[in-house]
Amino acid sequence: MNDLPAAPEARSGADDLNQPLLPEAGPDSHQRATWLAQVGRFLTAHFAAYRRMGKWPFLWRITLEGLLVPIIPLTVAHELFSLRHRTDLDGPATWQLVVSLVVMAPFFETLLAQALPIMLVRRCGGGFWTQIAVSTVLFAAGHFSVGIESVIFAGLMSGFYITFTYAHWRQKSFSSALWMTCGTHAIHNLILTVLKILTDK
Repeated sequence: MNDLPAAPEARSGADDLNQPLLPEAGPDSHQRATWLAQVGRFLTAHFAAYRRMGKWPFLWRITLEGLLVPIIPLTVAHELFSLRHRTDLDGPATWQLVVSLVVMAPFFETLLAQALPIMLVRRCGGGFWTQIAVSTVLFAAGHFSVGIESVIFAGLMSGFYITFTYAHWRQKSFSSALWMTCGTHAIHNLILTVLKILTDK
């Protein structure tokens, strides 16, 4: 009588080939994918609704949303990570801030960061969202000298709404795109300038 344990059965190479290279997606992965799909559908419908609006409803809603969306995470980030505040706006007088931020910046930034790149992308056959992506990145790059927090919150987040405004209204006419974008940018900067003046007192 042989009491030795039986040798394990040899596995063929074919059995190894039948094993999945990656583990199968579990329920958590499926839930994340479902959640991302729902977010994508919501954002698509949300911005499609903007594209059906008239000028004035579009202007005040896009300005308000473009102001609140960056401010909320920026406030949280300041509390959590003690981000430094902008110092480049501390020197000029109040009237200089108003002229610079509310009049000059919206006009010239619209021309350089929205009109020019979007025109070039349109001529290259780029679609609506490609125009927005290229212009937003360039707009954000212009904020590097101020700091990384300005790049993220002012450049990318606020910049997306400003660029979306230009790209949408550019499909109507250049003049509509120019003045709608200057308008939302100017109102945005005016509100931030007033808040800065009040908090500095």
